[in-house]
Amino acid sequence: MFVPGSSILISPSATGDLYWIHAPPPFVPTLKSDDDTSNFDEPEKNSRVLSSTCQLKSAGFSGEDLPFVGFSFIKALGILRSESVISSVDSPAKVSSMEKKLLLKSKELQDAQDKCHKMEQEMTRLHRRVSEVEAVLSQKEVELKASETQRSLLEQDLATYITECSEYQAQVEEMRLMMNQLEEDLISARRRSDLYESELRESRLAAEEFKRKATECHNKLQKINTEQQAKIQELQEKLTKELEEKHREAQIAAQHLELQLKQKEQFYEEKLKVLENQMKKDLADKEALENMLRRHEEEAREKCKVLAEQKAMINAMDSKIRSLEQRIVELSEANKLAANSSLFTQRNMKAQEEMISELRQQKFYLETQAGKLEAQNRKLEEQLEKMSHQDHTDKNRLLELETRLRENHIDGFLYPILIMLSSWSGCGVENKRLATYNDQLSHSPTAYD
Repeated sequence: MFVPGSSILISPSATGDLYWIHAPPPFVPTLKSDDDTSNFDEPEKNSRVLSSTCQLKSAGFSGEDLPFVGFSFIKALGILRSESVISSVDSPAKVSSMEKKLLLKSKELQDAQDKCHKMEQEMTRLHRRVSEVEAVLSQKEVELKASETQRSLLEQDLATYITECSEYQAQVEEMRLMMNQLEEDLISARRRSDLYESELRESRLAAEEFKRKATECHNKLQKINTEQQAKIQELQEKLTKELEEKHREAQIAAQHLELQLKQKEQFYEEKLKVLENQMKKDLADKEALENMLRRHEEEAREKCKVLAEQKAMINAMDSKIRSLEQRIVELSEANKLAANSSLFTQRNMKAQEEMISELRQQKFYLETQAGKLEAQNRKLEEQLEKMSHQDHTDKNRLLELETRLRENHIDGFLYPILIMLSSWSGCGVENKRLATYNDQLSHSPTAYD
């Protein structure tokens, strides 16, 4: 397993206990995007220019992408090797052996290049595998976060479930108590059912006895019914005879009543005509009184307006009189001061005296006018009192006329209805009701005069 943020591969056996998942990581890289590789070490580019004889370009493995671990040669050793090579080139045997060695070395180099190529392929495959493992790991981390959220939700559900379980346990305890109570009720109900069964047996026995007595009574009733039917037939015959006689008497009495009703109809028609004339007179009186009331109300309104105007005039005159009196006092004080001073002339004295006399005349005139207005006000108030008294009496008279009209209207319309009912019905009960109503009309205080 590949751990992100470090170059450590963990074996699957080491993932048995995942306690280290929640531990803080040793290094948390900051990523700018999904393809950010700034946290990885980039390989250094080789700036050395190799000679044409040492450059071997092959399609196999090349160690350019491998990290630099240090130089692997010594300068003195290289000089010694070059000198030995130069000295050995002189002999042809050595040249042939060198060629053979060169062929062997080229083969070994080819084999090494093939192996490097295979290792490169293996590395690319391993890199691909690592990327796949990283993708799987990121997916697993997302799943882990989802599982953590689900775990928190499950813990909440567990808490709610525990509370619900406690509530259900309390309900179960209540249900147990209810079951115990119901069992006790069932035992008592069974006892009651046993008692009811015994009572039912006794009641069945009593019912059988009652049925036996009922049959005996039914037989007795049948005998009594036959005897009663015979007596009823005899009574029916007697009643038919008596009814025929009473019917004849009722016909004779109905004829007499019809004659009396016709006479009373004529009498009451005459009375209705008299009442209609009286009602017309009363209505005319009522209209006249209403017109008088309207006229008196209009006059009262006008007189109230005149009174208000006169009161306003009186108030104005009072204020004028007060101002004139104040003016006279001021002028008299001014005359006193002027008489003492030597600068005041005789001409101004005369003008002031004339002015004082005019103001006094105006005051006297205003006082006389105020007295006249007060007398007129008293007269108007007396007239208003008389008019209000007259209005009160007129209203009382109107109310009396309306009550009389209402009573006459009700009594005049009820009696013809009763006459119609008596003419439609042929029984003696309605005639008795008419007779009682006639007695009430004759003795009532609102009878027709």
